[in-house]
Amino acid sequence: MSPSFTLVYILACVAAVFGAPGTKQAFPEDPEPINTVTECGGLIDTSSAALDFLVSGSIPAGTRCLWTVQAPYDHQRFILTSSGLGNTSSIYLTAYSSNAEPGIQQRVTTIGQNHTIVSNVVLVTLIVSENQIPIQQGFSLHFFSSGDAATTTLAGHASITAANGSFTYPAGGGQYPNDDHRLFTFARSGTPAPTIRFTRVDLESDSECSYDFIRTYVWFDNLYLQVARFCGSTIPPSFTIPDGLALLAFGSDSSVTGSGFTFEWE
Repeated sequence: MSPSFTLVYILACVAAVFGAPGTKQAFPEDPEPINTVTECGGLIDTSSAALDFLVSGSIPAGTRCLWTVQAPYDHQRFILTSSGLGNTSSIYLTAYSSNAEPGIQQRVTTIGQNHTIVSNVVLVTLIVSENQIPIQQGFSLHFFSSGDAATTTLAGHASITAANGSFTYPAGGGQYPNDDHRLFTFARSGTPAPTIRFTRVDLESDSECSYDFIRTYVWFDNLYLQVARFCGSTIPPSFTIPDGLALLAFGSDSSVTGSGFTFEWE
């Protein structure tokens, strides 16, 4: 075996073991959750957390909570460590893709069972039944992020729980930026079902709304179903949130912007 061939062979073995220069190396999980979350819904922007919701308390009937997990890596492992929920109440994990679309979903039911979602953004939805006999208690759900560094992140997030109000984006006027991705989540417990209406839309326009867009979803039959996708100056029909949960997703591409949008709810 010639010296030059031997050197090439050794370098090939090193690359096979350690990875070629410039390749992404997987990041491991945190050994323990580094954050604790106790609120009903909101953005969880971290590499691991313990979602401890009313662990030692009772949950009101009809409660709806929606958490958005945004992690730095592309694999999320969830494990239920304790639960006082009844059989008619549920926790759902839903992957949220870079094109503003809910994807693969898993229902969490068993303590100690691992659930892995391949997405750095995951929606965690809590549905507590209207008729809860006996009284249900809370739960503790842990998640850990690992894998390769995420390539898509949300530039902004708002969790809307107020009974009524309005929202304008961008809040200070002007044009929204290129390559902008934002998510607005609605979670309303009890009745009546809220209604959302857009009063102003000014986005880049194309026939498929594939460049800049707004996509709306409501929770129906245990899934997030799309209500509308629109762009340009289109004002879509108002819509009701039948089960108290909804998503409003906004995205823009790398060129041409507008002055954004305004919506209200009641």
